[in-house]
Amino acid sequence: MNPYVISAKFAAYVWYQHQNPQKTSTDAMSFARQNWNTFLPCSHKGLGRLLAKIADPKVSDIGNPIRKKTKMPTKTLPFRPRESVSK
Repeated sequence: MNPYVISAKFAAYVWYQHQNPQKTSTDAMSFARQNWNTFLPCSHKGLGRLLAKIADPKVSDIGNPIRKKTKMPTKTLPFRPRESVSK
């Protein structure tokens, strides 16, 4: 799906929930599906890509409990930490 469309649907969903906090999320989803083109001028491509990446577990590492292990630096500090001197 187009990242602009994803972003516009998300904006419509968030706007509807903000304006109608007593309504259910199902109502907000149907509003977003029907009225996303109204929110297209304020959509952002980067946000749409991010939302698509988060939503697709095959592509995304976000939320994956098994992460690549990062290598810890093996070097020691180039200086010794100061010891507190009591007077």
